[in-house]
Amino acid sequence: MVHTGSQFHLESHINIRKGVYTLWAYVWPVINETETKDNTYNYGNVVVTFLPRVSFTYEPASPYVDEVIVFNASASYDPDGTIIRYSWLFDESRVKVTDPLIVHSYQAGGTH
Repeated sequence: MVHTGSQFHLESHINIRKGVYTLWAYVWPVINETETKDNTYNYGNVVVTFLPRVSFTYEPASPYVDEVIVFNASASYDPDGTIIRYSWLFDESRVKVTDPLIVHSYQAGGTH
């Protein structure tokens, strides 16, 4: 843990479970220190959450230009919550929907 001003940066190399943790720090007294009252800091609670896991498929596997493609993200999940919106980026156009299924077609061939 690294303290800079009033911020802490915590990096864990172990698996931490989701939940609420109390963050506190103690600074050991230095030689000849007489005032140690401020050596303990309690910064309150830290909430640990996890990012959603993204998984999607599309059909057909090798679509033609202008052919409708069905993208399916229903296998995606949030380990500590519920997915409320899906965001798709088709070339330069971002589409946000609540359903995990979306259809799209491309007007030009190539890698997209």
